[in-house]
Amino acid sequence: MNRSAHRVAILFALLAWLLPGLSAQSADTRSAFEAAVEDYRAQRYAEAAARFSDLADGEADRARRAVLRANAGTAAARAERLGEAAWQLRQALLDNPGDAVAEANVARVLELLGHGGGEHASLAAAVKQWPLRLSRPRGEVLGTALIGVALLGLAAWRLYGLRRGVAGASLAVLIAGGGWLLLTHSAWEAVPHRAVILHDAVAARSEPDLQGDVLFRLPEGELVQHDDERRGWRLIQSAAGARGWVPAESARPLQP
Repeated sequence: MNRSAHRVAILFALLAWLLPGLSAQSADTRSAFEAAVEDYRAQRYAEAAARFSDLADGEADRARRAVLRANAGTAAARAERLGEAAWQLRQALLDNPGDAVAEANVARVLELLGHGGGEHASLAAAVKQWPLRLSRPRGEVLGTALIGVALLGLAAWRLYGLRRGVAGASLAVLIAGGGWLLLTHSAWEAVPHRAVILHDAVAARSEPDLQGDVLFRLPEGELVQHDDERRGWRLIQSAAGARGWVPAESARPLQP
């Protein structure tokens, strides 16, 4: 990401965070935010990323937290901490689904990491991610609304003797609504079981200790599934289906 693009992205992100509810912020929060901005302007990107991340950890509002995560990810990318950047930007998208800046920056970070689109490489994987472009409540409302429209259409067909095409279209909408609800539930239920690899060439071992055999290595920024944690180690599964134990601090879980 070039310097001018970063400045534009962070400028709009900062304005979006600062303007709404500015008076409600505590003096300590404003001071920490100003320090993060100053670090970024002074090209102390690692420090800026850490400050923005700390602010995000303490922010209750999802929209404002998403902006802080996006800022942290942008700063981390500038500091060449691409695994950290990938996690922050993915988390921003979970807090504010469909954010165009965060989506573009995630794609750019994955490109820099050489992932070639990551989990979006196949159509099937991409379809599974579509519901995450809406918040869970909005996704459920959309599915419920489709089902409601379909049921009304079927009721009208039965009561008023409408053409069979109305029934066929209503059944199609009913199936689409039910399918969307299932996809939404599946996608959001899977989020707590996903994690991002923060460091490069992380060794996945056969056992949760350093004596375990190295089974494979994971690249920085890769999205994995995680199933268990034991003695500071996390059991993960790579996109290719390989399973192994990695240090817990090397695979940070996403938070829905």
